[in-house]
Amino acid sequence: MKKYHGVFPALYPCYDSQGRIAPQALRRLARWLMQSGVSGLYLNSPAGNNTLLTVREKIEIMENVMAEAEGRILVLCEVSCENIEDTLELCRHAAACGADAAVSHPCGGQEDALSFWRTVADMAAEADTIFCDVPFPKTDPEKERFLRFAKDTRLRGVIPVRSELASIGAWRALLPENVSIFTSEEKTLSDAIALGADALAGAYCTAAPTLAVRLESSLRYVGAHRAVSDQADMAKICGLLESCEMPLEAARAMLRCASGLEIGTRRPPLSEEDLAHVCDACAVVKGSGL
Repeated sequence: MKKYHGVFPALYPCYDSQGRIAPQALRRLARWLMQSGVSGLYLNSPAGNNTLLTVREKIEIMENVMAEAEGRILVLCEVSCENIEDTLELCRHAAACGADAAVSHPCGGQEDALSFWRTVADMAAEADTIFCDVPFPKTDPEKERFLRFAKDTRLRGVIPVRSELASIGAWRALLPENVSIFTSEEKTLSDAIALGADALAGAYCTAAPTLAVRLESSLRYVGAHRAVSDQADMAKICGLLESCEMPLEAARAMLRCASGLEIGTRRPPLSEEDLAHVCDACAVVKGSGL
């Protein structure tokens, strides 16, 4: 039975006026996302603008969000860092604070990656593992090695390389049913689900989680008319944010504009042109009836 399905927005880091992690803002954002009906939260994701965070800051985010979640929602924790020591430290903390899964990017070629991921899986202890930006194995021996690895570890999810949408079907055909296939692209969610994707782990859906949840539900259960309309709205929001100089900063501004959530920033202010795109994206959400 699949454990991971639905929408997993990448939580944005929250800052106070001095640029430090703001625990209460983190908890408010996590609580608001949980109330929107998402299936889980994805912490410290590079897609969520967390690449400049220190290990200590990532741990602080993890601890505060886990305390807010209190086991009521699935939590995925990205553990990838520039070096293996920091990666394993985050693995230990993810396991210690009760995260459901440790998410890790590859390191080296496939054999090196599998060796690295086995270390991550061992350190994650009882937590599941989800591997991100995984290229589909090209040869039968590579496929067999990956399947053996999946059988021997708590691998419960794969997030394919962003540019390899077509590989989702191949992953679904290869992997056991208890391993979920994720997509990280909101604007092509309908195509991904048609190919066999089980879940969305995205950064832009954080700014419009209720729309993302309704879209995912429409694609699976409701019917074509609602799904087409919601997918068009989501694609428009993604296009507006991606047209900005700092897309994720624009998404953070959208949270303030559309939902009244102030989560701070360490970046310079948005340009007037980008603020106009944010207003347009907010108008799309409002026009969707949410």
